[in-house]
Amino acid sequence: MTQTEIRQLVANEFQLFEQEYHRSTYSTVALMQEVNDYVDGRSGKRLRPLLVLLCNGGRDNARAVRIAAAMEMLHSASLMHDDVVDMSTERRGQDSVNGRWGNQVAVLCGDYYLARVMMIMNELDDSEATRILSDTVKAMCEGELLQQYYIQQHRFDNSMYMDIIYRKTGALMTACCQLGAPEFKQYGVCFGTAFQLRDDLLDYDTDDSSLLPSREFLESELRRQVDGAVQSLEAMPQTVYTDALRHLALNLLDMNM
Repeated sequence: MTQTEIRQLVANEFQLFEQEYHRSTYSTVALMQEVNDYVDGRSGKRLRPLLVLLCNGGRDNARAVRIAAAMEMLHSASLMHDDVVDMSTERRGQDSVNGRWGNQVAVLCGDYYLARVMMIMNELDDSEATRILSDTVKAMCEGELLQQYYIQQHRFDNSMYMDIIYRKTGALMTACCQLGAPEFKQYGVCFGTAFQLRDDLLDYDTDDSSLLPSREFLESELRRQVDGAVQSLEAMPQTVYTDALRHLALNLLDMNM
């Protein structure tokens, strides 16, 4: 199943997600809206909302669409804040928000997105969903702090690396799957970790490899995590959505995609 076919399964829900995302991020403050438009124009594959919608499997689309918007906003906020922390003025070959408008604007816009996420969660009035999201933000912050600490201490090993990438990347994808439907939590753990492993492998020759484990370790862990994601689906009722999730995980092994 191709990426296009996977996305086609939730095409209608995705359209509703886009409407909700734009409605939720809209601001009457001209500078905020200028940043919104810029962030939206350089957005990636919207993988996090896709995970929410696939795991939801068409069961409660109104709630899933709002959760998907909140998760994408949380992701955008984390990127804005991370670029400030990392003093990075570019992201994927384009100006980052702080690179274009400065650190103050980037931090405040990231905070604005977080406030909008909190508003959505409050409107949903779901204490368990709010707990999951709060735990996720906590893990993401801890991941960034751990990374900064270990860089300063010049201490890095495979175990530390795996802990950090789960907290920084895997935790949010786990939340997306779990909020789509609780039974997909383990899929999210494995898929989110595999996603970051693949990302680091793709950047291996351009990154500071002293901060990364060996290529052999990354490749082995990528395969292990993808296998774990696929295996987590085996005990579930087989639907077009679980089939799509299986292919989404297996596609991470194709470095040409």
